[in-house]
Amino acid sequence: MKRTVLIAIAALSLLTLFSFGCEETDLGRYCVVGFAPATGGDGVKAVNAEAPECLQRLCVLQSRIVIQGENEVSQTVQYCSQKCGNDGECKGGEKPEHCDSGFVCIRLGAETGDLNGKCICECRDFLTEADLCLGRCKASDRNNDDSCAAAK
Repeated sequence: MKRTVLIAIAALSLLTLFSFGCEETDLGRYCVVGFAPATGGDGVKAVNAEAPECLQRLCVLQSRIVIQGENEVSQTVQYCSQKCGNDGECKGGEKPEHCDSGFVCIRLGAETGDLNGKCICECRDFLTEADLCLGRCKASDRNNDDSCAAAK
């Protein structure tokens, strides 16, 4: 009986130790920006930097217009994001609906207020060519992106 208790304590201790080494991420998980998605158009982006449901308190809304048959359809996505320094830090997490290509690290502009110049993970599928090729946080990510061959 003592041996079983000691094994259980040892196993619990190891589990606790290893859990501190794992970085938790909620990248891609649904959140609420507080901006009406129906008002979004092609390339519209809104960032809520005080989203309590996100670990880093960053919730992003992106929208785009896509052609389905003969109709223009507005698609939006809202998800928890995180700060980053390069595309590699945007791997993993959940892929929201319409975000098939995953996330890339993009530098935010002046329109984001206190976040101006900071880099966050954004859904690649909703970015414009300018965002993808000029707004990347790390030049090597841009230079290695086939989509940006003409912008080099």
